[in-house]
Amino acid sequence: MEVLNHDPDQTETIYTFDEFIEWYPENYTILYELHREVIVEMPPPTGDHTDIISFLIEVILTAIKQYGLTYRITASAFVKTPNTESAYLPDLLATNRNKLSM
Repeated sequence: MEVLNHDPDQTETIYTFDEFIEWYPENYTILYELHREVIVEMPPPTGDHTDIISFLIEVILTAIKQYGLTYRITASAFVKTPNTESAYLPDLLATNRNKLSM
C-alpha cells in the first residue's frame, strides 16, 4: 500500500469521506481507499485472489437465487465506517436492496 502525499518533511493531507469521494478520479485505473482520513493507493489484485472472489460470487449468487432473496452483489461500492473517516472498497459486497436507504 502506498500512502499519497507521504513526504517525511510534510504533514499528510487529511480528507473527510465526502472530500475523498469528490477527489476520487472519474476514469480510474488505480484503486484508492480512505484509511483514517488518509488516501491510500491499493495494490492490484492477484490472479489467485481474483479467482477466489469469482468463486465466492458464484456461490453467493446461487444462494440468492435459490432462496429468492432481494440481495445484489457489487464490487464497486465504497463502505464508509461508522465512527471514522474511512472508506473501503471491498472485493465484493452483498446488499439487501430492501434495506438500502435511497
